[in-house]
Amino acid sequence: MCTININNEYENILFKTNLLDKNSKQLGKDRQQLFNYICIPIRLLLLIVLLSLSQIQNTNFQIILRILLIIMYLITIIHLSSKKSKCQWWSNEYEIFLSIMAILVCFFVKENTVFYVSLILFASIAGGIVQSILLNPFK
Repeated sequence: MCTININNEYENILFKTNLLDKNSKQLGKDRQQLFNYICIPIRLLLLIVLLSLSQIQNTNFQIILRILLIIMYLITIIHLSSKKSKCQWWSNEYEIFLSIMAILVCFFVKENTVFYVSLILFASIAGGIVQSILLNPFK
């Protein structure tokens, strides 16, 4: 596991947007609060939206939604596999695996596709929470 590196791309975005202060004496606690109060709620909101959209039974809408999900997960795979810095506490391999599973579901599951992708997103959220507890990256 890496220590906090103020020069990696993920941290730089947080510093440039003033979500984190690199001079803070409690940088680890600030990162934990960012994860707990921004990252997790946004991902849960995305999950709720996705579950809501899965209830729309219009076939054309579901096809478009599946295409958008495939594009989103392809971008995720490309981003995670091309990262120069592996200095983060979450597992890129786990997220890439879940992204591949979501793409396969979009291609091969014709009924309730978006619902099953929602379950995969839930697995991603749960995995992130479990990894943060087990690895305790915010000490």
